[in-house]
Amino acid sequence: MHRTTCWAEPAVLRISGEFRLIANDWQGLPAGRSGCRTGLQSRSFWVTLISGYMSTFGKMISGARKVLGISQKTLASRIKKEDGEPISAQYLNDIEHDRRNAPSEFLISQLAKELTLSKDHLCLAAGTIPADVKENVAAAETETVDAAFSAFRRAVKKGNRK
Repeated sequence: MHRTTCWAEPAVLRISGEFRLIANDWQGLPAGRSGCRTGLQSRSFWVTLISGYMSTFGKMISGARKVLGISQKTLASRIKKEDGEPISAQYLNDIEHDRRNAPSEFLISQLAKELTLSKDHLCLAAGTIPADVKENVAAAETETVDAAFSAFRRAVKKGNRK
């Protein structure tokens, strides 16, 4: 078990590859300062940890939300459907617990922005391909698509070894 505490971010406990929020430690630094005892300096580090170790779309959303210290109700109020109405906290809860299919790319984009996650990574975790890539794939030759997927697989495999 490894514990790392950040001064201006929620502290996180790593248990068997899963990161869990254990405390909020926002006191003790002058305004505008942040940092971790490990020397890592940004919130994106924590979000990278969460997205790198979470196994499902819902867990990625839940983990990043918890690390950022945002409640389900608050996050849900920031995510707007196509009609401009916010999603419900219950819908977000269902997504986080993988009780719903992954949402549309429209909602995934907003979740990525609010949680400082990669939209492309979230789309892949959701089992979809971003619309701009779909358009290009439809027009591409089979050999090009195969080469792209081979390169993607190599990059992901190489990244998982680090």
